[in-house]
Amino acid sequence: MATKPKNTVTSQPTASRKVELQPTDITQSIDKLQASAANIYADSLLQLSVGGFVSKAVVGSFSTTSASVASITVLNMPTRAMLDMAVNILNMFASQGLEDRLGQDHQALFAAIKQVRAAKKPAQTP
Repeated sequence: MATKPKNTVTSQPTASRKVELQPTDITQSIDKLQASAANIYADSLLQLSVGGFVSKAVVGSFSTTSASVASITVLNMPTRAMLDMAVNILNMFASQGLEDRLGQDHQALFAAIKQVRAAKKPAQTP
């Protein structure tokens, strides 16, 4: 009697990997891969589903010419990772450093806009 060959596992689950990454290794990997990564723009969180193991966020952009959604992207990730991401986002927005930096960025932008406006202002004739 012939027996079926056993299925072999070719990859290890994350928890059993013996690779120890240093923060600099992770940063270098992200920087290297980011140049070729898909870059999306979304102006709205359209749907959020949270499950016991996997969660899903659907983000998208609305059309400026019609009352419809122009594009969507679906992000599926482990629920724990999504929770960690949410906490990190909230912590970032709650930091005084971000508020100060954004304020400085906006002040510089407004100053540049005023300079352009002043340069483009038509000369008044007497």
